[in-house]
Amino acid sequence: MDAAPELVSPTVPPGRQLEESEEKALVQRAMMQITEPNRELLILLRYQEMKYEDIAALLGIGLGAVRTRVHRAMNELRDTFMKLRSNESSCNATK
Repeated sequence: MDAAPELVSPTVPPGRQLEESEEKALVQRAMMQITEPNRELLILLRYQEMKYEDIAALLGIGLGAVRTRVHRAMNELRDTFMKLRSNESSCNATK
């Protein structure tokens, strides 16, 4: 009887796992630092997986306004993330 072939899942190198874990923690910190309306919008979009149309209906605004707000929220999140990462790098360099 033939043995079933083993399924080998691709493994992520431990160093990369650590980097991904640190980046996720930084994203969470950045999310807590952005303005509340932007944080709520990104939570609806990314974590609640709502569609733009559903967010527009929920907030009582137009679809274009949702797109604009998401763009601005993502910019704020990116800028905050980059500042946090820069601070982390400078702190690690002094250790």
